[in-house]
Amino acid sequence: VYGRAHILEMIQTSSLDREVRSLDASISTDISGFESLVASKMKSHSYQSEAFIWDQNQGMMSLGTLGGEWSTAWDVNDNGQVIGYSSIGNSESRAFYWDENNGMLELPTFGGNSLARAINNEGHVVGYSYDESGNFYPVMWKVSIRQNS
Repeated sequence: VYGRAHILEMIQTSSLDREVRSLDASISTDISGFESLVASKMKSHSYQSEAFIWDQNQGMMSLGTLGGEWSTAWDVNDNGQVIGYSSIGNSESRAFYWDENNGMLELPTFGGNSLARAINNEGHVVGYSYDESGNFYPVMWKVSIRQNS
């Protein structure tokens, strides 16, 4: 069984069709129809990537973008929180955090492009950011969402 991040990578690199077909016999019944669903989603969009999460009841759920043309998810934790990065336009990209209640949120940056690579169950996100001069910095974000009462 492929991890969610690997499925996203296969969609982005257009290798999903080849790899899923080679595993037809091992696809479990709880995701039956996954191949045709992914194929239909890919045909309905340009070949730009778009982050998604798989829900057992709703199937493939798009996470959207931060206003640009594409997004890529890198990791999801046991709480269903997803991280990755998204285009914001003008050849710029930013790290994002996504959850079902809040949608996609841009993570702070040092002024340049950024990317989130992993999230643990406590909401610690690791990745990197560039500053406005192009200097590279490893980053750890702590995501804590305040709920309105």
